Amino acid sequence: MCHSWRVSDAPRTPLDLLQRLATSNVEVAPDLHLVESYTAEGLHKMMWYGEASATDVVIMVGGGMGGFMGPASGLYVKLGHALAERDIGAIGVDYRRPDKLDMCLLDAAAAADWAMREGARRIIIIGHSMGGAVAVQLATALSTHCVAIITYATQSAGTEYSSELTPMPFVMFHGDRDLVLGPENSHLVAQMAGQGEVRVVTGADHNFSGFGDELLDQTLAIVEKALAEPEPTDEDAAVADGADGDEADEAAEDDKTDSKAAEDEADHHSTDGADGDEADEAAEDDKDEDDADEDDADDSDNNSAADELDDADTDDDNNSAADADGDEADEAVDDELDDFDNA
Repeated sequence: MCHSWRVSDAPRTPLDLLQRLATSNVEVAPDLHLVESYTAEGLHKMMWYGEASATDVVIMVGGGMGGFMGPASGLYVKLGHALAERDIGAIGVDYRRPDKLDMCLLDAAAAADWAMREGARRIIIIGHSMGGAVAVQLATALSTHCVAIITYATQSAGTEYSSELTPMPFVMFHGDRDLVLGPENSHLVAQMAGQGEVRVVTGADHNFSGFGDELLDQTLAIVEKALAEPEPTDEDAAVADGADGDEADEAAEDDKTDSKAAEDEADHHSTDGADGDEADEAAEDDKDEDDADEDDADDSDNNSAADELDDADTDDDNNSAADADGDEADEAVDDELDDFDNA
């Protein structure tokens, strides 16, 4: 028996692109699940804090070594529990290949995809070191679904498209004693993004050792402030669509006005062309009349010249006749003289 296989034309989501072979979801503590997905490229792991159906979710990604802990001796773990207590979901992502930025981005995007399938509507992304570049790129991809970005000692490489970020709270923490990635990296990212606040932590190194409580308090304050903004409703979306429709109508009306003006201009040029044609025809008629008058004048001159020639010929004929008569008279006199001599 022959089977035909059809390849789906539907777009593939980040979660689909993982090509999971199997998934394990285990509750390891109240409001804490470990989700592991087996793929051909490695094990994708998520530490999920709070309710999976939370509408607000914070995604936390590590640096070049991966892991769930984050900087400052387990900041991500403390932050995840604190957010769950506030009914805010949190997902710590452990990369399959921490040395591959593109794969790390896909891993983080898959976590966001999973959360949105569960009901997430607003997402905040947090990244440490290389994870700062992952956070910026993911925020760019999520567009309006991302409402804030927080980075710790971010690198600048991989953030070249930060200028495409939508306006949002963007806070970058950086220690002034960071010997791995200096604070200039955060300043450069802010410059490329055209937005963002750089908070330099005096005395902090790359891992913010000894600054865990300070970072936790400031991070929670940033998250709560970003989520305090009212969530867009369907009615707001409809109003926005209506505004877009009004703008489209205005644009169509402007196009119609421009088209009418173009037609009027064309008609004006056509009228000018017709007037020009009439003027040309009138000029041509005047020229024909002038030519006719010149022809009449030439005919008159020719006739006058012919009359003069005829008169001249007549005079010549008369003169010739007079000369002939004179010769005959002279001959008659000569004859009479001859007769007299003979006598």
